[in-house]
Amino acid sequence: MQTFWEIIMRQSFTCPFCKILVLPENSHVACRKTCGSPECQAKLYSEHIKQVDQRKQRQKIQSLKQQGIDLVTCQICQEEFEMIHHGHLKTHGLTVANYREKFPDAPILNSRIRNIKAKTARGRSQYLSYKGKKLMLDYMSFLQLRF
Repeated sequence: MQTFWEIIMRQSFTCPFCKILVLPENSHVACRKTCGSPECQAKLYSEHIKQVDQRKQRQKIQSLKQQGIDLVTCQICQEEFEMIHHGHLKTHGLTVANYREKFPDAPILNSRIRNIKAKTARGRSQYLSYKGKKLMLDYMSFLQLRF
């Protein structure tokens, strides 16, 4: 009796990317989902990575909800995020500036991310405004003697 996979492997299929009919004897050994061309395999791999990333993002959001962390909601698709960023807005064909223009009162960051960004900005501003210590006169005379 043939197994399910043996039956599947013996059927012809259409490559989902280039739409070529692939016969069982011509299918790529390592990948039975595409025609086997490097371009189609790269597209399949890219699609797989995207799905894995989306699954991780959903799991992270569920974890944050369980911890009671507030989230922001995309006004277009109603998905929840810690931060609505350019990567998500690109799926809607928008930039962050377009989104803010379209939804001026909608928050883009939750309180946790806002605090992290504020802390980073404060640290950066203190670094840029640091004047340094004034050199003592005896050090200045020492440096003048050496050079």
